[in-house]
Amino acid sequence: MKTSSLVGILGLLGTMLTSGHAFALADALDAAYKGSKDQGKPKASGEVVKLDDTAVKEKRAAGGYSYSDKGPKRAGAARPRAVRSGPSATFPSFTATDGGGSRIVVHLSGSVPVEERKAAGSVTYILKGVHVNRWNDTNPLVTVHFNTPVSQARLVPHGGDLHLVVDLRAASAPTFKVNPGQQQGAGAALEIEFPKGDFATGERAAAAPASAPATTPAPKAVAPVPTPSPAGPKP
Repeated sequence: MKTSSLVGILGLLGTMLTSGHAFALADALDAAYKGSKDQGKPKASGEVVKLDDTAVKEKRAAGGYSYSDKGPKRAGAARPRAVRSGPSATFPSFTATDGGGSRIVVHLSGSVPVEERKAAGSVTYILKGVHVNRWNDTNPLVTVHFNTPVSQARLVPHGGDLHLVVDLRAASAPTFKVNPGQQQGAGAALEIEFPKGDFATGERAAAAPASAPATTPAPKAVAPVPTPSPAGPKP
């Protein structure tokens, strides 16, 4: 853009701008034109070209937004996850035994003392000083579809101990033992044995009459009524 072209543009704006404003605008446009020509010239080899982005930043700030090369500041360092020491337990497992009974097993990282507490409809095993490393290990183990007196079993943290709560759907006399690992201090297992019985079959038999459809009695046979013969003329 040449100065003559700038003067032509200013002529169109002459009705709105004073002469002082027009010359000031012409000088600004001319300076911008010369600056753009200087930026287009090739620089000498090895010369560092530094671009001035001050005007761009001021424009963004005036428009109501800005940017920064610095990342977001965190309120504080992340807290380390608490790690408990001592023996741990995993999710209980269920097995049907060959003699018709059933077994629940809880694997432990080491041998621990276990206390049994029986109540109406449940039996609880207290594992001293034991914890779970994953909260999913506290989900219930549901066994209602198997032939066992157990309806469900789950691990429940209780203070510094861990409770294995076994809910029963029928009266039973289980026995338990803690089997140490094959190597000393290499783990253990709490095994609970339940005697055999006909638990699942009994439930299905009890539910069968309730689910059977009601039968409709057959209608009784009705004897036909004799039709009187029409009266004829007497002989």
